Amino acid sequence: MVIDFNRVNGGTTPVTGTTGTSNTRTTEAASTDTSVSKSSAAGDTVHLSDSAQFLQKVSSDLQSQPVVDSAKVAEVKEKIANGSYNVDPTKTAGNILKFEADR
Repeated sequence: MVIDFNRVNGGTTPVTGTTGTSNTRTTEAASTDTSVSKSSAAGDTVHLSDSAQFLQKVSSDLQSQPVVDSAKVAEVKEKIANGSYNVDPTKTAGNILKFEADR
């Protein structure tokens, strides 16, 4: 059986810890939100609504989180090393079938 790891995330690029998004974001302020205005020397103006500022903060907070739970990895490695890691073949088979059905 061949597993196509390129399709694990729906054919998208694997997660690497950073999202690769730019720090420059442009949104229009909603009429009910207060907005922050910034101007550059060229006269361009960016308005960030409260919602956009919140989303920007949440996004940066998420980017600072680790992609892998190191404690969980260490726990599984130790269980494998001492022989106490058990695999439920029924659950594994069910997950493989679900994965294949979603492709």
